[in-house]
Amino acid sequence: MRRYCNATCRKAAERERRQALSATENLAELDDLNLASADLSPRAVPTEEQIALAILEARSAASALVRLGRSAQPRLAGRCAAVGEAICKALNDHFPGV
Repeated sequence: MRRYCNATCRKAAERERRQALSATENLAELDDLNLASADLSPRAVPTEEQIALAILEARSAASALVRLGRSAQPRLAGRCAAVGEAICKALNDHFPGV
């Protein structure tokens, strides 16, 4: 059993574990797409798939920014978190369920 100095440390560690798991799931989804061997020229991939990939990449970038907002230097942390959260909100508003 892990020990933490207080409840705040415990909650921060839980949040980081959840984010790491989420990032791992995003990477697994990208691996499932077999992008290394795919022809990604605009004519080879249907527009809907290109949009889905762009949304997935944007969610991954947003997750990274939110995570960095918790560990970056104070002068950058707030901006990273705010941008990451704004990207997530915009994606959820405009592409719900994707």
